[in-house]
Amino acid sequence: QKDEFDMAFLEDDLLNATVVNTDPSFVPLDQWPRWRYLLDLPGNGYSGSLKQKLTASSAVLFLNDVNVPGAKPVYEHYHGGLQDGVHVLLMGMGDAGEKVKWAQEHDAEMQEMVRNANRYMKDFEKLT
Repeated sequence: QKDEFDMAFLEDDLLNATVVNTDPSFVPLDQWPRWRYLLDLPGNGYSGSLKQKLTASSAVLFLNDVNVPGAKPVYEHYHGGLQDGVHVLLMGMGDAGEKVKWAQEHDAEMQEMVRNANRYMKDFEKLT
């Protein structure tokens, strides 16, 4: 049985590329499988780890609405085909609790999303 998820914010120092490696809240890629869900948050640009999350054994909760007026998400080339409830579970700041509760109550659907996301990324790799 996997833990659902744990969350902590890394120290933010945009000029220091080593901060991720030294922050005690950083979770290395090889430890991701212990979590049932991986939360993908927009940052100062695109989320560079979404590709890896979509190939992992955990479902991706994709925050696409940060509830900031004027904020516009930044997308990567493979985002166009991702579908809510098929590859990821979309959520916003206002409904995150409801979405996590739904995910907890629909484990089979969440595991299907993991398989779909894995297939999507494998198929997408063939096209690039």
